[in-house]
Amino acid sequence: HRAAFRAGEVGEGPAQQSFVVYRGLPGVPGSMNAEGHMDEIAGIASEAIVRDANGNFALTIDADPANGRVNHLQVPGELPAMHLMIRDSLDDWSRELPVELTIERLDAAPGPERSLDEMTRIAVDALAGNVPFWLNWFESYVYAKPLNEVPTPWKRVQGWGMTQQGRFALKQGEAWVVTLDPLGAKFFDFQISDPWTKAVEYVS
Repeated sequence: HRAAFRAGEVGEGPAQQSFVVYRGLPGVPGSMNAEGHMDEIAGIASEAIVRDANGNFALTIDADPANGRVNHLQVPGELPAMHLMIRDSLDDWSRELPVELTIERLDAAPGPERSLDEMTRIAVDALAGNVPFWLNWFESYVYAKPLNEVPTPWKRVQGWGMTQQGRFALKQGEAWVVTLDPLGAKFFDFQISDPWTKAVEYVS
C-alpha cells in the first residue's frame, strides 16, 4: 500500500519526532526480532527529515525505493499490514507542541471496504494477542531484572535513540539519586509507568 503523511507545525515542534514502521503489533506471530523486541523495518527521526521553508514536510511509505524522494520509508510489499508508531518527544511542555499530521492513501483500496463487523473482529483479534504479550512482557522482561539497578540501554534499530526498562523499590525515607551525563542528547527522560506503560504523575 502507498500512503503519505503531511505535517504542518504549530508553534515550536517537539525536541524529537520519530516515525517507525514495525512488522506488526506485539503479540502477533512474526512481529518480534531475535532479541525479543518489536521488529523495526523502517524509520526516520526529525533530525533527518527534509522540510520546506515553512517547516512543513511530507513523508511517503511504500514498497518502492526512494528514487530521489526525500522522507521516504521503504517497507516490504508482501506484508498484509504493518504497525506505524509516531512519537512526539517534548522537552519543554510550556512551548513545544506535537506536530499536526494528516494521512492520505495514494493507491486504491484492494477490494470492497470492510464492514463494521469485520473491522470489529480484526480489532478483537489484535487485542487478544496484544494484551497477553504486554502482561507477560512485564513479568518476563522488566520484573526479571535486578532490583534498583539501571540496565545497559539498547539502541533502536533505526538509530533514533536508546531505551531501557528497570524495576525499583524504595523504603520509607530512602531516595534514589541518579547522576548522569547527557552526552549532548537533545532529549532524555525518566518515566515511571504502570504495567500498561502508561506514565504516572511523578510528583506523587
